[in-house]
Amino acid sequence: MDVVAEGIVESSDAGGLVKGVAETAPRAVYLRQSPATAPSEAMLKLATRVAAKDTLPFLHKLLNQIHENVEYQLGTTDNQTTAAQAFTNGKGVCQDHTHIFLGITRALQLPSRYVKGYLVTGVVPSSTAAHAWAEVLVPDLGWVGFDAATFSCPTDHYVRV
Repeated sequence: MDVVAEGIVESSDAGGLVKGVAETAPRAVYLRQSPATAPSEAMLKLATRVAAKDTLPFLHKLLNQIHENVEYQLGTTDNQTTAAQAFTNGKGVCQDHTHIFLGITRALQLPSRYVKGYLVTGVVPSSTAAHAWAEVLVPDLGWVGFDAATFSCPTDHYVRV
C-alpha cells in the first residue's frame, strides 16, 4: 500500500531560529535522556574538547565535531542503534547524528528535542525520505535548529512534521 500526500508548504529561512511552533511540554522534558541518546564517555569528552564560554558558539562547534567524527553513510545503522554505538562506529545517518547531538546537549543541561520532517533539496528522493535534526533552547534566543548530518542550521528547505 502506498499513501501519498501532496500539498504546498510555505517556509522561510530564519537562520535556524524556530518560530511559530507551539510549546506543548514542560522544558524539563527536553532534558531527559532516552536509551537512544544516552551519551558515552567518548561523547562527553568530545563536548569538553569544544567547550566555549557562550552557548551558541559551543553548539556550532559541537555540530562541526559530530559532523566530522560520524560519517553519513546509509545502511550502517538502524532504528535500534544508539548514539553511543553510532559515535563509536563513526558512521550513521541523520537520526544517529541527531541522537548524538541530543545526548551531549541534554547531559549539559541544555533542553533539546528531536525533530522529524523532510529536507527538500530539489533532488526528487530528498522530499520522499524522512530527515531528522535537533533543536536546542538557547538562553535569550529561543529554540534553534542544528543538523549535524548536513553541518547546517535548518533553512527554508526543511519541513517539520
